[in-house]
Amino acid sequence: MKLVLIPFVLGISAFAANVNAVPMHSKRATSFHASASCAAVYVTLGSQTETCKTDMAADVGAVVSISLDSLLLDFTGPDPLAAKVSSKGLKVQLAKIPGPFPLSFPITGTREVDNTVDMATFGTPWSSATVDNMNVMTTTVEECALKIIPEQQAAFSKFITSVIMSSTTQGFILKGTVDANFTLSLPFGQKITTLPGVGFSSKASLGGLNGLSSASFVRRTTDNSWDANKMFLFNFEVKITIPSQISIAVGDLSFNTVTGTGASRVDLGVSTTKDVRLAPGDNLLQVTLTAKGSDETVFFNALKSNGNVVVLEGFSESSKNKVIADAFAPVKIQLTLSF
Repeated sequence: MKLVLIPFVLGISAFAANVNAVPMHSKRATSFHASASCAAVYVTLGSQTETCKTDMAADVGAVVSISLDSLLLDFTGPDPLAAKVSSKGLKVQLAKIPGPFPLSFPITGTREVDNTVDMATFGTPWSSATVDNMNVMTTTVEECALKIIPEQQAAFSKFITSVIMSSTTQGFILKGTVDANFTLSLPFGQKITTLPGVGFSSKASLGGLNGLSSASFVRRTTDNSWDANKMFLFNFEVKITIPSQISIAVGDLSFNTVTGTGASRVDLGVSTTKDVRLAPGDNLLQVTLTAKGSDETVFFNALKSNGNVVVLEGFSESSKNKVIADAFAPVKIQLTLSF
């Protein structure tokens, strides 16, 4: 499993974060005991010292691991440097509180108060949460805006490429600070309180899309036709099976389409598919190949001479969104057409 450094963070949060709102801290010379003591003081007094804020914002191992049952990334909005992100299933393995008694985490809701990373920032509304007797917290990531740092656009695109092309899993790191709602049982009854600024950092992974290599030709969808410029059109349907838990919406995509290799390579034209939304399982895409000329005979002869095999190649203008265009530029999809 390849590991990259935090291209984005999947959080459970309350509002779009200001990158300078809460200082981000790496693991430091503080301890789970120190943070737990600060938490106890906060629950009792409702306030924190600056030292406690720093201790609690540090990653002290409260989160052991994080797994995602699903993830939606939607890049179809008007801003190329913003996307919508959400997850229906986020599971967090929490550490056991040290001590002689088997204490649990009575967490009922969480939000991230700062989500500053190398490539993007985002925050989400409060999400309900449950914690089982194994200290596994289950929650969701409600839809929120992910904002790509302009200077990191190329790095973010590269990360998306790695998810698309990977045949196994793509690792990354989640980090930040969260607020957590606790329901505490006290001698005089239950008390709901919010514990602010708890730091965390953990590895997570996404299943890769295997270079979209599962793509297969389904059928030709129309008879011979031509566009307004009298260019020949070949319309067909493609099935792509996504093996990952990720869903990604990228809008319209275009691919240079070629047949043959070496001296027999022929540039057939450009294939375009509209409103691409890939989800786990089978996806059907409607594709229009706009040939470079009007003569269908030339088109079909080039195909036949190369076994009807074509390759759809990503390029620098595969999408109007540069983040997506750069991410799909290395993609090559091989198909065997029939007609």
